[in-house]
Amino acid sequence: MTEWMFDIINPLQFLNIVLNAAGKGTKIFHLHGSFGDVYFQCSAIKEAQDKYPNICVIIDEKYKDLANDAFAGTPKVKIILFDCATANKMFSQISILGNKHEFPVRLLPTVYPMVAESIGAGLLSYVGFLRLLTESDKVGPLEKIDQKEINLKKAFQILAQANVPPGNTVLISADNNTQSEFSEEFWLQICEVIRSCGWVPCLNASGTSVPARILAQSGLPKVVVPPNLAVSIPTAAGCYIGGTNGFSTIQALYNDRVEGIHLINGLLIEDNKISDRFGNEFNVDLMFHKNTCKQQFLGLQKEILVQKNEVDDELASEITSTLQKMRAKIKGIR
Repeated sequence: MTEWMFDIINPLQFLNIVLNAAGKGTKIFHLHGSFGDVYFQCSAIKEAQDKYPNICVIIDEKYKDLANDAFAGTPKVKIILFDCATANKMFSQISILGNKHEFPVRLLPTVYPMVAESIGAGLLSYVGFLRLLTESDKVGPLEKIDQKEINLKKAFQILAQANVPPGNTVLISADNNTQSEFSEEFWLQICEVIRSCGWVPCLNASGTSVPARILAQSGLPKVVVPPNLAVSIPTAAGCYIGGTNGFSTIQALYNDRVEGIHLINGLLIEDNKISDRFGNEFNVDLMFHKNTCKQQFLGLQKEILVQKNEVDDELASEITSTLQKMRAKIKGIR
C-alpha cells in the first residue's frame, strides 16, 4: 500500500495542487532540464504567450530570476517554483505529457518517445520541438530574454566585482554537459593566446549542475554567470570562447552584440561521427549550431572543429582575428 500511494496517490495529489494553483483554463508548462534547456523553454513560452489567456510555468527555484525576467510585465503568466526533478518524476509516474485537457505540458524532449533521437539525428530541431509544444507559429530567431539595459548594468557590476575589465575580457566556458571536453592544458594554451592579444581570460564558474571543474584551480578570475544574465555578461565582457555546451548554444542563438567562438571537440572522430559521453553518435555536421539551428543562428559565432589536443597556429590565428575584430566593434556596445 505504501509503494502504491507513493507511485500513484502522491503524484495525483501534486497534479491536483498544480491545477488548482494555475486556475481553470490556464495553459501549464513544466520547464525542466539543463540550464540551456530551461533558457530556451522560457524563450519559447514568451514568444507564444499571446496564444493563451493565462499561462502557468512550473520552474525550479534556481531559475527564479530567469523566469521573472522572461515574463516581466506579463501578469497573465503565473510562476510556480518547485523542484523540477521531483515534478518530472511524479508526472512520469502518472504518464503526464500534456496538450490534453488542462494537464501540464512537459518541455523536456527526453520524456517523449524518439524525440531526443530524432533531434540527435538531425530529423527534428530542438527549437521546432519547443515551438510545436508551445503552439508558437513564429519562425526565425527566438525571443530575447536578458538583453535589457538593466541586465547589462548588472553584468558590468558582476565584472567589476571579479576585477576584470569590461570590453576587454574573454569569458571561458570549458565544461560540457554531455560532449567530451578538451583537456585543461588545452584551455591554458587558449588563455595564453588571449593574453597575448591584450585581453583578460575569465572563467565562467557556474558550470552545469555543479561549479565549473576545468580551470577551477588555474588562478583565473572567475564569474558565476546567473541564468538571467547568460547573454548580458559575455556582452559586457566583450567576447567569449566555449566548448559544446548550453552556454555556447545560447550565445549562438541570442547574442547579437558580440562575437565569440564555439570549439567543437573532434579529437575522436570516426566515420565522420562524434560520440558523446554516453556513447550516442552524432554526425559531425550536427555539432555546428549553424547547421542544427539554421533559422535561429545569428551568424556572429565562429564555430571551429578542433582535431588536435593543442592550440596550433591556425587556431591561435582564428582567436586573434576574432579578438581584433571585437576590439574594433566594442565602442559601439558601450
